[in-house]
Amino acid sequence: MITLAGIPVLVLTLLAARAFAAGERKRAEWLLGTPIEGRERRLEGSAWERTKAIAGDPASWRDTLYSLVLLPVGIFGFTFAVSLWATALGFLTSPAWHWAQQSEGDTIPLLDSGSLGYSVLRVLIGLALLPTTAVACRALAAGTGSLARALLR
Repeated sequence: MITLAGIPVLVLTLLAARAFAAGERKRAEWLLGTPIEGRERRLEGSAWERTKAIAGDPASWRDTLYSLVLLPVGIFGFTFAVSLWATALGFLTSPAWHWAQQSEGDTIPLLDSGSLGYSVLRVLIGLALLPTTAVACRALAAGTGSLARALLR
């Protein structure tokens, strides 16, 4: 059963990793400004020869490794970027929606006060966070591009 089901699943997985890596190379090329050439073997011959070629190709396994490494890196980058943008835009637009927030008990005045001074301060913090957030997101993207350059060559 391993041979009948396992080999086709392995081949399809490696082919999917190759296709994904090709897309990631294009994305990294757009980001970094330099092309990243893949070193996958050409698939020629009979079905069995192509299966051996793809299973024995180090580039196929590197493509698969990149896919596995990109998962936690992508989750971290997405979470970090969304959190930064949400914080910056939340501070920036807080005077527009702050009236809807209700707080009781001990609070942090900067976050919970509706006074004009704190509202202006929140907007200024939001304005200061916008370029910082853009630079941080660009750095995250450059790091992902460097990871692609390191693993997808």
